[in-house]
Amino acid sequence: MTRPLIGISAPLRRLDTEHGTDLPYAALGTDYIEAVEAAGGIPIVLPPIGDPAQLAARLDGLVLSGGGDVDPTRYGGRPEPGVEYSAQRDGFELELARAARDLNIPTLGICRGHQVVNVALGGTLVVDLGTTSVHAPLLDAERQFRVRHDVTLAADSRLAGVYGVTRRAVNSLHHQAVGRVAEGLVAVAQADDGVVEAVEATDAWDYVGVQWHPEKLSAPEEWAFELALFRRLVAAASAGSPAFEVVLTA
Repeated sequence: MTRPLIGISAPLRRLDTEHGTDLPYAALGTDYIEAVEAAGGIPIVLPPIGDPAQLAARLDGLVLSGGGDVDPTRYGGRPEPGVEYSAQRDGFELELARAARDLNIPTLGICRGHQVVNVALGGTLVVDLGTTSVHAPLLDAERQFRVRHDVTLAADSRLAGVYGVTRRAVNSLHHQAVGRVAEGLVAVAQADDGVVEAVEATDAWDYVGVQWHPEKLSAPEEWAFELALFRRLVAAASAGSPAFEVVLTA
């Protein structure tokens, strides 16, 4: 069977390379690519260039990746001082998310991508969580990658069906979160402080969004869960219909 094409959104970054300094590159962590490949899909990197609707029409599935903050003016919020936003990436990914919904393309939103979909459908974000009983200001990258907290999944959710559990530990690499959940989505996971950690589509669109980074949960006991999530996406993209019945396999 032909493997499905899974697009993965990617930001543009300015990098220093052997070809010069401060050059524009489409930069995406290979962990996203490796996760899609391991799940059986063909990963296609999508920088924020071109027509999102035309690109979406050529895909079997989509991963909206993590990254920087969505500009709060996109949902009626106030920009934070000193924070850089990418109008190019925001505009591209918001339209890409809407196109994926309109075309019923199986989609997985990760961290920023989960937030992008909520904004694209009319929801809002919490601009900064501050300090809660679970969430704290972000640490340096080396320490932040080790931070875990528990989330509770709705027992009747499709996501719980994929994982096979209703409570589990996830990583925490964000200072923003979903605020008002958009129409057409429903919250299906929360942290103990009430922060929305996952949503699903309530209509025919095959969509799951998670606030954590499944591609970075690479310890063997964690990766068994997360590979099931990517396999679900690939199975849905292969079938052209919802495939949330995919079960956890080690």
